[in-house]
Amino acid sequence: MSERFRIAYTEAARADMVEIGDYLRETAGDVIAERFIEQIIAAVDSLETNPRRHRERPELSTGLRATGIQKYLIFYCVAQDTVSIVRVLHGAREITAKLFEA
Repeated sequence: MSERFRIAYTEAARADMVEIGDYLRETAGDVIAERFIEQIIAAVDSLETNPRRHRERPELSTGLRATGIQKYLIFYCVAQDTVSIVRVLHGAREITAKLFEA
């Protein structure tokens, strides 16, 4: 049996997801917004097994990794038995190391 990791969301990642949901509710409606947030959560949950399968993004922050869901990127770090979801950002946004500073 493969190792399972615990998932934890940072406050910034939670705020990103609320912002994404609010934007989609306004522009596409409740059903689309809820469906997309569910897709993000499913992508995050898939990181419970083998989270190191996605490439590292050291140019943004040490130990940071990213995976995509449609036009969004889920940024996360793996430490011991936990996957910390750091940010969820639109891929067209200018993504710099400043977005990952504590």
